[in-house]
Amino acid sequence: MIPWFICVVFLILLGCSTPSDTSHSNIEYPLMDNDLSPKQLAQAYCGSCHMYPDPDLLPKSVWKKKLLKDMARRLGYVQDNYDPFKQLSMYDAFMLRHANIYPKDSLISKRDWQKIFNFYLQESPEEPLRAKPHTKITRQLLNFKVKVIDDLPAQPLATMVKFDTISNSIYWGSRGGDLMILDHLGNLKEQFSLESPPSHIVRTGNIDYVVTMGIMDPSEESKGKIQMVQGKKVTDLLSELQRPVHLSKTDLDHDGIEDYLVSQFGNQTGKLSWFSMGTGQKFQETIIKNVPGALRTEVQDFNKDGTLDIMALFGQGDERISIFYQDQRGEFKEKLVLRFPPIYGSSSFQLLDFNNDGELDILYTNGDNADYSYSLKRYHGTRIFLNHGNYQYKEAYFYPMYGTTKAMAMDFDLDGDLDIFAISFFPDFDNDFPEGFVYLENQGDLNFKPYSFPESINGRWLVADAGDVDGDGDYDIILGSLLFKISAAPQKLIEQWSNHRYHMVLLENTVNN
Repeated sequence: MIPWFICVVFLILLGCSTPSDTSHSNIEYPLMDNDLSPKQLAQAYCGSCHMYPDPDLLPKSVWKKKLLKDMARRLGYVQDNYDPFKQLSMYDAFMLRHANIYPKDSLISKRDWQKIFNFYLQESPEEPLRAKPHTKITRQLLNFKVKVIDDLPAQPLATMVKFDTISNSIYWGSRGGDLMILDHLGNLKEQFSLESPPSHIVRTGNIDYVVTMGIMDPSEESKGKIQMVQGKKVTDLLSELQRPVHLSKTDLDHDGIEDYLVSQFGNQTGKLSWFSMGTGQKFQETIIKNVPGALRTEVQDFNKDGTLDIMALFGQGDERISIFYQDQRGEFKEKLVLRFPPIYGSSSFQLLDFNNDGELDILYTNGDNADYSYSLKRYHGTRIFLNHGNYQYKEAYFYPMYGTTKAMAMDFDLDGDLDIFAISFFPDFDNDFPEGFVYLENQGDLNFKPYSFPESINGRWLVADAGDVDGDGDYDIILGSLLFKISAAPQKLIEQWSNHRYHMVLLENTVNN
């Protein structure tokens, strides 16, 4: 399953954004009209709020027409009469002004801005730099049987798919607010109509805790919820959340009562919040990080001090993976683990031990491409970062794949090592076989062989999950398709998607058959 930050379809605005918990007045900028080189100026200004982006990450046209205008305005410098509030609702404009995302007064001189502007246009390529060719994909999956589910009573607009091992059920959610529960064969068992699109679900006992986004498209409004579904009853647990996309349900403060750690992705404002039960049976919110782009969390005692810590992935500007270490007083201190340029489009991560050394490694994907910087990006794909001790990570494997939205690793072929599958919502549509799904079979020592299946081009894969759906002792894969126009796609493909109307594809693993 993948969050909709996506709001996944990723209707993300990843410009040179300023974190909401860091005011412009606290950022140290260079003195105006100084002798710094254009690159030094770019590193100083852009690097003050996120990782410095090299000019060659995007083609010249994208820098000129979109990103540079927004970057200037975030420094209070108005270029070409660019008005970031023009298309916004009154509420969104108010929230951005209140957060000082676009300051009234210029923080950079005209001379220094012109240096930065010229630097990016001079150093960026005319066309996107292509990814290096990888091993040719075998267009036939070994040990998997393809089963198409195309008859659900809703539009094929998947925003969530999840397999629950306890109830042996598949959960499917849509942009229209549908929540459907299916058996392992894909037959509909129950259906609920929710107020907004579901993005994540956690099952405890016989209760489903459903995360609903409120407004899926870019917005600063707080209309998301955590809802409890028990039997036929739907109850609001938490409300007024800012486009939430993930929930970790755990007892963070060790008081015997489970808490709710909510990734409120937001848009240009957002936060990572911890909700604990306070006095009077009311939830008390503690803001762990007051920035947009929270995508997913993992909770465990990373430093073995007896308290639970949080590892979190953030997109939306200052893209990074951080560990928030909790001390004995219940306070959190952030340690940066990995950081990425603001146009990477971070989308998912998973903690696993790839090399069997007892250390948790990171499987990471980036491929959000519905922002200001839409372009084929050679750095999109799936990465493995090996843990070299004390959570010091180094990249050990990269599979380039345009528009990657999620990857998961399991021992699918039961040979003792971890294999990977990845999906893309933004593949290269000009390719004769758009790479929307790939299965990476581990050949040993992090050498992977790529496979796909012919029917994969009949859907646009946004969400996915894996588990032993048919109960035969091996892991199956579930893909969810969202037929929603976000970026340009050939008319032939659009017609193909419409004709097939795939809601889901179940890849049944046959290793144990």
